[in-house]
Amino acid sequence: SQGPQTTIWYPPATKLKSLTTISGTAKETEANNPGKVNNVKIAIKDLTLGASYFNGVYSSSNCWVASEQWIDANGGGALTIIWDYSFAVNYETNVWTDGHDYTVYAKSWDQTTLNEGAAANVTFSYDKTAPISSTTFFTDGKFIQPFTTISGTCSDDTKTDGVGISLKKDAVYWTGSGDNWLSAEQWPPAATSGSAPKIFTKNFDGAWIDGKFYYIKSCSTDTAYNVETAPLQKSFTIDSTTPTLTTIKPVADKYYQKTNLTTISGTSVDLSGTNPGKFNNNPARVCIKNISTSRYWENNTWKLWADLSNQPPWQAATWTFYDVAVATAGYWNYQVAE
Repeated sequence: SQGPQTTIWYPPATKLKSLTTISGTAKETEANNPGKVNNVKIAIKDLTLGASYFNGVYSSSNCWVASEQWIDANGGGALTIIWDYSFAVNYETNVWTDGHDYTVYAKSWDQTTLNEGAAANVTFSYDKTAPISSTTFFTDGKFIQPFTTISGTCSDDTKTDGVGISLKKDAVYWTGSGDNWLSAEQWPPAATSGSAPKIFTKNFDGAWIDGKFYYIKSCSTDTAYNVETAPLQKSFTIDSTTPTLTTIKPVADKYYQKTNLTTISGTSVDLSGTNPGKFNNNPARVCIKNISTSRYWENNTWKLWADLSNQPPWQAATWTFYDVAVATAGYWNYQVAE
């Protein structure tokens, strides 16, 4: 009096980038004298389109219709069976559409009375879009101080810990642990968290080399196992060498008339290791202290230390690069008015 019990093994209720076979089981559940499963049928509904059902002709681009369609699957003739339905040609373009949600239904009939069992169903999303990711700490080509955390953002559907980091110096790649580097490209995983945007982080526990040029890129994999197709590569140079600043005027231990010292000036050169470094747009700061009165110059007046919240009043100097394209050295000057 009751039909067989049907289950759907595949697809799972998740995101998929490909679906070639739908499969499951069917079992006769009569307590007394159970018969055999006669046949199984499936139906597929495109939830994104609404009332749209697959008609079974996957070789045609016009394979969706408005009325419910039940299509024969393979399997039958035993108390418990494994059934399946497979697509052969053109299904990637004709049946499935990127970004659409689908529900698959399956039900079976017994062989003796042709009683129909209750339909099983599963809903999944079809996803062929590759995810994207990008490191956020770096500006391409920038000189930066040594750091310990590599971070960035990635697509919200990136799978858990689904971002790999490629860090290269010379012709070797960081393995992701300690100061270990190999000639073959390495993709140690980063930890992912949050959403909108999802972020990834990876602790760097190797040793940075002052003045060394590095390349970094990230590559993400989403929950449908689409892999990022064009990882964005950035370059940077580690710079832990402080600039060298020279004061041209005033000269130490020399006497000046007040009217002859309205401008304090000098030069500054930056190195990264033994290589040229690179300044920001305005790197020079000046702090002036009157040794006789222990007062500091700020906003065209002399102030006591207590009036400065115990902070030295560094003033921005005017800066001119020797060569803006190189930006490793330049002149600075500060106008003094009293």
